[in-house]
Amino acid sequence: MTEVYLLFYQSALQSFLHFNMFLQREDPIIFLLCDQITKFLKTLLGKFVTVAAIKDSRNDMTQVDFTNEGKQLSSK
Repeated sequence: MTEVYLLFYQSALQSFLHFNMFLQREDPIIFLLCDQITKFLKTLLGKFVTVAAIKDSRNDMTQVDFTNEGKQLSSK
């Protein structure tokens, strides 16, 4: 199980680092937050589901059908 966690961290760490750096800015960014969170979620979802599945959700990340195996990326 540890290997699975390490593989996830290896593939997703850069996304978390970029988002974390965005949140640590000194200037006011509250007006940018919604767009950045959406972009961050799309980046993470893009590692697991197809682009078509993300587009079908129409920017509502709760509507992404990630349980459908046809819309999941292959494990390669």
